[in-house]
Amino acid sequence: MQSKIVPAREPGGWMEARLSETEMEYLWKRIETAEKKDQDVRNELIGQISSSLELDDPDNSFNNNVLVPLADQFCKYWPTYQERFMSHYPRDKFRYNNFEIKLDSWWVNKQKQYEYNPMHDHSGIFSFTIWMHEAVDFEEQNQKDNAVKTSRPQNNSFAFHYQDILGNWVSTGYQLNKRTEAIMLFFPAGLHHSVNPFFDSDDTRVSIAGNMAVFATPKEDVN
Repeated sequence: MQSKIVPAREPGGWMEARLSETEMEYLWKRIETAEKKDQDVRNELIGQISSSLELDDPDNSFNNNVLVPLADQFCKYWPTYQERFMSHYPRDKFRYNNFEIKLDSWWVNKQKQYEYNPMHDHSGIFSFTIWMHEAVDFEEQNQKDNAVKTSRPQNNSFAFHYQDILGNWVSTGYQLNKRTEAIMLFFPAGLHHSVNPFFDSDDTRVSIAGNMAVFATPKEDVN
């Protein structure tokens, strides 16, 4: 995995990582297992899409080798974000040797034409999205009648939404295509984001999303 910081503003921006072939193979195996278990989690999500299935990480491989290193790197670069969520776990009430950030939930989305994810945020401390398979190309999609003459074509795209220092809403977009496959975005769970639809294709976009949460043991529960 190769990763880089994408600064936005305090208390944090987000990170981009390109997953290795081995990591992608592991994720495809997790998707195959999810398809067999067929645990639908759409009732917990806002996405207007056909399929969202729960994933597992049976040996904690993805958590330990990908997510935890990214969380550590994020907190080193943006310590103010770490200070913010740590304030909910005061030392007088929690044993810090029983404190960890780890994978809480994740799922695979299968998105068909016309389907989309409206602007939303997630629960937990950190969230992530991974583009596994792209059905179409951003450039081709934005030659369609609904986009070709607009000032900001948005078909087949992902965007973060946040406020600048003047309180103005800003969007940073990702143009989805084959080159974005194996790209992972890692970001604060409260950072709003959205996914726009694509058109005129019977193929399916496959992506993974998930959340990391704090697991801390209250002192009264520790012998």
